[in-house]
Amino acid sequence: MFLLIEDLLSAAEVAAVTKLAQQARFVDGRTTNPHNVTKVNVVADASSAAAQQASQIAFTALQRSEQALNFARSTLGDSHRGGMIRQSLKQMFAAGRR
Repeated sequence: MFLLIEDLLSAAEVAAVTKLAQQARFVDGRTTNPHNVTKVNVVADASSAAAQQASQIAFTALQRSEQALNFARSTLGDSHRGGMIRQSLKQMFAAGRR
């Protein structure tokens, strides 16, 4: 399930994340899901300072979005989607605390 949130990031945040993406290290996307043999992508290395800063910008934007928070709350009770969201939130909180 996807949720489109218009203008989640401000223009300044988009510019900052774009600049950070140019500085970040990227690794094989299968590191985040090694069991998915069809996954062919790259992801920012979570240990990269640039990736951590970009993650914090996104996390802050999600926290201030009532639409994102309502969506998360509505799906947390669903046993399948809720488990995936709880895992994603744990990862975001961990990245935000670094």
